Amino acid sequence: MKKIKNKYVKTINSLAFPILMNYLISSIFEIMDKVIVGHYSTEGFAGVEILRSACSSLLKLY
Repeated sequence: MKKIKNKYVKTINSLAFPILMNYLISSIFEIMDKVIVGHYSTEGFAGVEILRSACSSLLKLY
């Protein structure tokens, strides 16, 4: 039982860093998109936010 638990913990720990980096890089890209689009127009910024929330809702359905 102890070996099985250790195996799962090692597997989860080996996946934790790549998942964390994925979230970090995604957040950075999202912020940079907002900065770039917001620099050009507020309407574009609003459009990006609406599209982001729509895509997020669709992805949550999966």
